[in-house]
Amino acid sequence: MSVVRKVELLNTPYRFYGLTIGQLLMLVVAVLAGIYAWTNMPNANMKVFNGLPLGFLVCMFIVCGAMVFVFANQIKPLQWWRNKLLYTLRLRPNVYVPCRQPGHIYPDANIIEGTTQKAKDFSVLARK
Repeated sequence: MSVVRKVELLNTPYRFYGLTIGQLLMLVVAVLAGIYAWTNMPNANMKVFNGLPLGFLVCMFIVCGAMVFVFANQIKPLQWWRNKLLYTLRLRPNVYVPCRQPGHIYPDANIIEGTTQKAKDFSVLARK
């Protein structure tokens, strides 16, 4: 008989139905915000599309938008999506121009060449 043991990896987040706890909390908040918008929508009985009330459509828009955000967060990290949005809308600069800095003086006045002393030492060693 074989024994099957379950291994918990500590460097991976705990998941419920494939979603992390943070993602589940985001979806719960989105559902609550959608229900709040549905119940507080003026003219809640107004039929817009195939007899569906406007509040229901707003609720579905909020919840589906949150689902897209949560699953996009699984594909790439949140910082990647933020930078993608900011650079696409040109809210951040695309080209960086470095600040002007003074050029280096060549040859530098601080360099003291000691080749003459070394040459004399080598000539003394060569004679011996």
